[in-house]
Amino acid sequence: MEKNRKNETRFPCHLWEMEDANAARKKLQNNMAMVREYGEDTILEDRTVLHCNYVWDEGDRYLVRCRECGGLVMVQHSEFHSTFDDDDDYYSDYIPIASVEEADLLNLLWYALDLEGYPYRSLRGNNFQYFWKAGEEPRPYDTEKLKAKIRKKYADLPPAQQEMLEKMMVDAGKM
Repeated sequence: MEKNRKNETRFPCHLWEMEDANAARKKLQNNMAMVREYGEDTILEDRTVLHCNYVWDEGDRYLVRCRECGGLVMVQHSEFHSTFDDDDDYYSDYIPIASVEEADLLNLLWYALDLEGYPYRSLRGNNFQYFWKAGEEPRPYDTEKLKAKIRKKYADLPPAQQEMLEKMMVDAGKM
């Protein structure tokens, strides 16, 4: 396990050591402190929507800190509403995060479905049943590589909006 001394963030959160995914999610729910609310959409200063932060009819994305170990976890919640109340579906993804800067950059980069491609072990919920999604042990992302991917993804934005995006990247991780 790695510990980022600057922010006293354990990576990944100690809950990634638990076998029982439902117990890990419950423990996180009872011990989390909100760090960032990314909301329904990732938007620029001029209100231009870069992408949606959830998959289905309703949802949001946010960053929390575990009060026990200081680990950061990005949470994405999505709801699917059918015409019948009993057929609603709820999906949640819990991604271990190494720093607030990494979370802010991933929020700029990841459209809602991009979390599906997260290559490392993560916690997934479906209708309030949680399981560990298989993958390699989590690793921090290289923030400079993330910035390069963001620039490439949004290369077609007009210059004024690219400047706003650059400012968001510079401000990533600042409280």
